[in-house]
Amino acid sequence: MTEPEDKQKQTKLFLIGETGNGKSSLGNFILKKKNVFEVGDSTISETREVDVQNGERDRSDLVVIDIPSLQESKEFNEKFLNDIVDIVQKQGGIN
Repeated sequence: MTEPEDKQKQTKLFLIGETGNGKSSLGNFILKKKNVFEVGDSTISETREVDVQNGERDRSDLVVIDIPSLQESKEFNEKFLNDIVDIVQKQGGIN
């Protein structure tokens, strides 16, 4: 199987939501890893840029994509949208 075919078979999970709702914690839980995505204790967003992490071992079929809060409109700009589009293209699309 070629790499593009492998990427198309992976499940891509986009973590989308407001600041402080646990998107990054959920990503860590899904991937069965601690601190793969930075997590904070405050209502200030820890996620400053789009972050892509691939699962390993029994989670190798997963790609988790953590994006900055949509709520933080001054922080969420065209750059993040372009980053998301680039990531989707590099991952072989959305399934």
